[in-house]
Amino acid sequence: MHAVVIALALIAVALPRRIYYYDDYRDTLVDTRLRFDDEALDVCLARQGMVHASAAILVAVCSAARLAWKYRDPRGYLDAYTNAGHAMQNAALYAESLGIGAWITTAMDTGAMSSLMSLRGDEFPLAAMALGNP
Repeated sequence: MHAVVIALALIAVALPRRIYYYDDYRDTLVDTRLRFDDEALDVCLARQGMVHASAAILVAVCSAARLAWKYRDPRGYLDAYTNAGHAMQNAALYAESLGIGAWITTAMDTGAMSSLMSLRGDEFPLAAMALGNP
């Protein structure tokens, strides 16, 4: 049971442009059928400009329920950020090895991102990574 799940939030290439999440129990990508527009995404990512040139944006999402189950200490949230950082860095390194540019940020409007992704009340975004041209 992982406290941090990487949601393949927004894909514009090879799949319909919608929000997806990775189901770590079934090891599969799930289409939420949720749609988005560039303006909403711009707001979520603090108008950082990476939105329009990206083929995909990954969002690390933490489940507070899973976090509390796994880490009984109130400081367990620190592990969530550490795990998100490790996962994002590994994904960025792999993307770069394939010639795909990657850019990681934690600057986002978490409320807007939670709404856009229809996250449950115990879930919150930790970081985002844009994938696209190097």
